[in-house]
Amino acid sequence: MSRTVRTEVGEFLKKNGLDVAYAVDGRDGLGKVKADPSLMLIVCDVNIGMLTTENSPSMKGRGKNVGVKGWIVKPFNDVAVPVRR
Repeated sequence: MSRTVRTEVGEFLKKNGLDVAYAVDGRDGLGKVKADPSLMLIVCDVNIGMLTTENSPSMKGRGKNVGVKGWIVKPFNDVAVPVRR
């Protein structure tokens, strides 16, 4: 999640009486959780990618409906494919 959004969410939580710890990425967040077992809630921004053998348009549509942003069909090769935005 961008620093701006992270700050906005954190400030909202603080205004509502919660203590907030920030992490810049998953590795940083995991370190904070390990260091402070009193943390009770993690808010994260996830971009979902799907690795599957399914390749039909209907399955891709179902994935898109539940938030899948990228679709990798296995088996796959390591040839770079441009990302569509």
